[in-house]
This record gives sequence, structure tokens and C-alpha cells, in this order.
Amino acid sequence: MLSSITGIPGFPVRAITLKNFRVTTRGGGHADLARRSVSEMEREYPEANQFGDLPVYGFYCRHVEGLVLDGIELGYDEKEGRPALFLEDVSNADLRMVLAEPPAGDQPVARFQNVRDCFVQGSRALAGTKTWGAVAGDQTARLHEAGNDFTQATNPFYVNADVPRGAVTTKSRSIP
Repeated sequence: MLSSITGIPGFPVRAITLKNFRVTTRGGGHADLARRSVSEMEREYPEANQFGDLPVYGFYCRHVEGLVLDGIELGYDEKEGRPALFLEDVSNADLRMVLAEPPAGDQPVARFQNVRDCFVQGSRALAGTKTWGAVAGDQTARLHEAGNDFTQATNPFYVNADVPRGAVTTKSRSIP
């Protein structure tokens, strides 16, 4: 299962809550797919396969306002090179108790691109996690992380140079 929750620029999908479930995908996605850009296709009729292979093995969320992922566990059967989650142009998001198998290679568990007003809490990094969250985008603002157990991650969060100073707060400490 690969899932996308996608609106279109200027017309976000609103008020989505996914709660208390486990998904195991077939896996087998290569790391080069993680870097794949997904076309907008706003003039196309929405169909399940319209985006082709997604850059995640779990949830791809773009142009969403009001997203809650609560008690979500993501895994795969075959070695996976893509992140579990990708939030792009998402505002007012709460990620609570997210548990995801780390991808092979250098990909993070979760990618955040131009995310605003996002709170990550109660999540845990599994053994083998290199980076739990990778944050990018000059429109990123007020991404907060607290109350998580990322002790098994080599690097809990990587913040790209294009992210405004102070846009990401981890454990009540601002990341430059």
C-alpha cells in the first residue's frame, strides 16, 4: 500500500485524521525514487495510480491543511530505500505516536518540505534509524518536536540550510 493525501496548490485537502492502525507494504522501493519529484496533475481526474511510484513507502501528503496521524505504525516486507512519510506544503499537522521502520541507506524516516504549524510528539525511532526527520524549504515555520524517543536515531532531525532560522524547535531548543 502506498497512499497519497493530496490537494492542489491553493486548494488544500482539509481536516484529515488517520488513527490507530498498522500498515505493512510489500516494499522494495529504491532510494532513487525517494528523490523523485511528483507532478501536480491538478487538471487530471484523481485516480489511485495517477502519480506513479511515490517517493515514500507509506504516506505522501501534499497541499493539506489540518492533518492528524495518530497511532500509526508503518513497515515493509522487502528492503525499502524510501522514507515512510513525506509532508509537503502541509499546515496544522499533528504526528502522534508514529512508529515506522527506517529505510535502508541514507533516507530519513520522515521528510518535511515547507511544513507550517506542525507538532511531532510521542514518536519513536527504531533500531537502525539514521535520521528520523529531514526538514527543508524556505516556507517551513513552527515545526515543533517534543516528547519523542529518538535515542536510537543517529541524528533525530536534519535541517536543511534553506529552512529559516528558528523554524524548527526540538525539545524546547531552537535549531539554527
